[in-house]
Amino acid sequence: MTRVVPPGKIKDGKGEMSLLDKAGDVLGALSPAIVNPFAEVKSVEEDVEAFKNLTIGYNGDTHQTSYLQILWGGFKLQCRLKSMDIEYTLFRKDGRPVRAKVKCVFKATTTHQIMVAQQNKTSPDLTHLRTVTMNDKLALLAENIYENPSYYIDVAQANQLLSFRKIETGQNISFPPIK
Repeated sequence: MTRVVPPGKIKDGKGEMSLLDKAGDVLGALSPAIVNPFAEVKSVEEDVEAFKNLTIGYNGDTHQTSYLQILWGGFKLQCRLKSMDIEYTLFRKDGRPVRAKVKCVFKATTTHQIMVAQQNKTSPDLTHLRTVTMNDKLALLAENIYENPSYYIDVAQANQLLSFRKIETGQNISFPPIK
């Protein structure tokens, strides 16, 4: 990040200035400076601090650091900042930085909603809810979920069914976690 960088005068590793460089300096000194009084001038320190607050600042609404989205061409990455290294490389005479290099390492992540959708939890230690379709049998549904048809009696009791043989099409049946 750079706000003010003087034009380079060293060419080919030599420190000598050509006549054109000297003439350009004189013309630059004589021409009036165009200043926008309404422009907000920020220092490099303020820019770096704003970047840090954006990337590692604590979000009080979600009680965690912010999720970031990096877009680069067609590449899109959901992530969080893992580490940041700030190196100030150019300074004014009074010691204030003029240029900074910020190197960041990001860790790919997803939001909680996307993570739950991707996990597709179907293990028998979770509660499942199924809608009965035509020709469904409670024993077959229990076998599909628990990989053991003998749990159909427990499912009938949990759903307060009078008979495990008489389940109606369209009825919602809860399959509780097995112990």
